[in-house]
This record gives sequence, structure tokens and C-alpha cells, in this order.
Amino acid sequence: MSGPRPAGRPWTLTDDDQLRKLLVSGMAVTLIALKMKRSIGAIYSRKSFLKTAREK
Repeated sequence: MSGPRPAGRPWTLTDDDQLRKLLVSGMAVTLIALKMKRSIGAIYSRKSFLKTAREK
């Protein structure tokens, strides 16, 4: 294995789309985490992942 495994449930394309929309709307990360039933760390991690994936 090349890195740590996700601790929670996997992210779906629908989850990614919802996260992007909520981030663009300006909603606070803490509220996004509550709405998506994920940890604040998971939101920051996925946000970073999506940004990196977009740059490739």
C-alpha cells in the first residue's frame, strides 16, 4: 500500500460535487462537515485532494 487508508466511508462523485458547491457558496468548513456528516479534517483533506487533482 502506498499510503494511509481512509478512516471513514469512501468519497463518491456525488460527494465531491456537493463539497465543491458548498465550498463555492462560501459555507464554513465546520458547517460543511456537519452537513456532510464528515470530520473537519476529512473536508480539508478532500478539498486539498480535489485542488491537486484539478491542477494535473
